[in-house]
Amino acid sequence: MALIKCPECNNVVSSNAAACIKCGFVLNNQTANAKSPGVAVVLNFIWSGLGNLYIGQIGKGIFISIVYFLLIVIIGVGAEFGEKLNLPSQQMLMVSYAGFGLIGLTLIFWICMLISVYNDAVKLTKRSSSSDVGILSIHCPHCRQSLDVPSRYAGQTGQCPDCMKAFTVPKIQT
Repeated sequence: MALIKCPECNNVVSSNAAACIKCGFVLNNQTANAKSPGVAVVLNFIWSGLGNLYIGQIGKGIFISIVYFLLIVIIGVGAEFGEKLNLPSQQMLMVSYAGFGLIGLTLIFWICMLISVYNDAVKLTKRSSSSDVGILSIHCPHCRQSLDVPSRYAGQTGQCPDCMKAFTVPKIQT
């Protein structure tokens, strides 16, 4: 067992510890099921809704994909029929403005969905790295310092932030 510094709070902890006992920073890769916000944004960049599907928001991803598809179809159909109607220049100008408005609306929708999927992926990543069912109130066996430890560290080795000695967090009795 080697002692390392926590990247978050610089507390000295065991290299075998799953997380820093002082600040709760996850030291080993327990977030393997977490999805990358960058990948989610790239997928949403390609087609709105794909990033949501990637991070597991199936219903939201399908809904966003359908809305995005409908906006693209409306713009395409409007451009196709606008030219075939042989409208006077004044009315054609109004149709053009409506088309530009729809294009602008689509771009705003697309940008908002990029931001939304990034924020959702970040929230899911944080949630998967800190899924506690409770806090254990324990005492260091060496110095009797009172400690509040996330229950996910039960049975793991940690280090007292007060006396700096290693100890095992007691397992939860069920």
